[in-house]
Amino acid sequence: MSEPPAEPLPSDAPFLDYASPPEKPRSGMAITALVLGVLALFCPPLALPLGVPAIVLGIIALVRVGRQPRRHGGKGLAIGGICTGGGAILLLPLMIAILLPSLARAREIAKRAVCSSHLRGIGQSVMVYAYDYNEYFPAGFQTLIREGMCTSQQFVCPSSASTAPTCDYYYVTDLTRSDPPDWILAFEDPSNHGGEGANVLYLDGQVNFEKEPQFEQILDQFKVAYEKARGEPPTILPPGPLALPPGASAGP
Repeated sequence: MSEPPAEPLPSDAPFLDYASPPEKPRSGMAITALVLGVLALFCPPLALPLGVPAIVLGIIALVRVGRQPRRHGGKGLAIGGICTGGGAILLLPLMIAILLPSLARAREIAKRAVCSSHLRGIGQSVMVYAYDYNEYFPAGFQTLIREGMCTSQQFVCPSSASTAPTCDYYYVTDLTRSDPPDWILAFEDPSNHGGEGANVLYLDGQVNFEKEPQFEQILDQFKVAYEKARGEPPTILPPGPLALPPGASAGP
């Protein structure tokens, strides 16, 4: 027995649309712009290479949102990327102005340490020389170079504009190992370090960076003590060119 034919749908029956749902707006470029902008803001050294792409991608994302709002979204993210990227670039000169003095200060402190190491090595060489030559100290720094105990580079302060073979240090002659350990054996001019102070090598081998005006006071006290003990002022050899022995190199 055959089935009866289906009845036609009435004209006012509801129509069911099974089409795919509308596409969700994409905001990947806007998110990328924001991420790059935030990274540029918190990483000052990368402000320029990250900030520029953040601005460019943010502008492109805004243009896309304006032209096709149903396909592209993230307008707020794009604006955030532009603002953070632009802010990072605008803050870059300020960051440089803040960091440069700190870097220069760190560089000067490192040079002071090298200068101190030079003087400490000179003091050790003087003591070795005195041990080998019946407690006599060398007549000058050139003696240490001639004996192969020091290189010409050790007599150059890294903070000065001098180059080897030049000596940047004052040397007090006619001292002995039996003199007071707090007497000065060698020192430098405070101008090597912007007038802030100078490295001082004491007879016991210790090297201190004496700040101004304490440095001048310490130097004056040493001269008074020396003259009181010896009856005459100390003989201090000034900085100047060093005569290298034949075949010696001015390099380190």
